[in-house]
Amino acid sequence: MEKKENNRFKVLKYISTEAVIFPFILLIIAYYMKRNGFKYLISDYEKGSARILQYILFFIGVAIFFFCDGISDFIANRLFIKNEKQDKKIEKENISSYFTYTLVMLWLLDLITITGFIGFLICGNISWLSVFLLLNISMVYKYFPSQRKYINLIGKVKD
Repeated sequence: MEKKENNRFKVLKYISTEAVIFPFILLIIAYYMKRNGFKYLISDYEKGSARILQYILFFIGVAIFFFCDGISDFIANRLFIKNEKQDKKIEKENISSYFTYTLVMLWLLDLITITGFIGFLICGNISWLSVFLLLNISMVYKYFPSQRKYINLIGKVKD
């Protein structure tokens, strides 16, 4: 790839770093809230609709974690064009699509931590957020951008 593409990948890495840092910012916010006396937003969070909401949040976070590969394949097959003839125009479109793909996947993973943060707000349990943050971060490496990952991803795209 050309030097221009190398610079584009560097820019994408810098932008992607923000998506990786965001979950830690939520954890720091939760830590300071807890340290300053935050207990919970809903006093009876073990009963009724608050409990159902917590189950829904838990399901969303865990579902994203477990089905991330399927979601990734679905998005990749919609964004990328098979480039068997090594067409430069298609290559540029695919590189632009890789920007979209990477940011969508990283922010999708951040939804795991966001659901954990909402759960923390409901019940005040910071370990809830911590577990969701670990789920999020355990998947980040797989979607963090690089030329090697881009080439592997393009090779897997179906017609």
